Amino acid sequence: MSSSPVFRKPGIAKRHSLTHRCSRPIPQEAAVVATETRLDAALREAGELGIMPAAVTEIDRVAKDPRSSLKNLETAVALDPMLAARILKFANTAHYGRRRTITDLRQAVLTLGMRTVRDVAIGMAVAARANEVMDAKAEQFIQHSVYTAVIGTVMEVSGSQAANDAFVSGLLHNMGGLIMVNLDSDKYARLEAHHPKGNTARCMMEQVAYGFNHADLAAECLDRWGLPGRVVHAIRHHHDPTPRDKATALLALGDQAAQQFLEGDRIGEIIRVAIDSDANRVLGIGKEKLNARFRQVPSLFRAFMPFD
Repeated sequence: MSSSPVFRKPGIAKRHSLTHRCSRPIPQEAAVVATETRLDAALREAGELGIMPAAVTEIDRVAKDPRSSLKNLETAVALDPMLAARILKFANTAHYGRRRTITDLRQAVLTLGMRTVRDVAIGMAVAARANEVMDAKAEQFIQHSVYTAVIGTVMEVSGSQAANDAFVSGLLHNMGGLIMVNLDSDKYARLEAHHPKGNTARCMMEQVAYGFNHADLAAECLDRWGLPGRVVHAIRHHHDPTPRDKATALLALGDQAAQQFLEGDRIGEIIRVAIDSDANRVLGIGKEKLNARFRQVPSLFRAFMPFD
């Protein structure tokens, strides 16, 4: 049975084959166990970060209860009007090809289903926690997360589960950094000063400083919360030099493009980088589709902002 979406002492955790994916693999069992021990300690120490709004805790409970109905879920979402408004926005974003706009919460819950509503609610709650944990860096963290989520969504088939998962992955892919800040903000600030972009170099430095990187930390936490394996896998591997599956490649492409949007790059430059990326060698998205989809991103991004 998966944990509720709070950071707390996790007990006996499922073991993963963890490696230095940002440098060279470590095949020794002792190194794997040591990394898992550090992850356990980090998640225990960061306990206060995971206190979610009451609505999200209730959504999680309802979604896990096999006796629950969509009406029960609608009632849980309605506990938080801001969250309800964002769920409604997401329903229209994920199904942007619909001729009719989804106008009420009941229709949004019916359209998305229990699992997606629960996952999106957790993603939005985690992103919003940046305002309490990251101070001056919160806005940049949230904007990057929302850009990545939107990019992943528009690249997938409208209304598909893959589009929903891409949105959740985008919102949550950097939450490991959020936990690291909560553990020791000064330590993470020094690391960030040397590597301001969340790239492979930063990943390697995190491995040296903490014994794990932000992708491992986020994936371990989300796995314990019971998020879908597809989402957890994509987040764990999105900084791999060469993504091996579509979900991971899409998150890697969105992560890169999100940074370019934040830096004010023109659409043409964003397309140029994306078309030749390792991620797109897996995805195979053509220039015309990239152009059409990237042009939808700014308006969809604005629909979710401000995010607090």
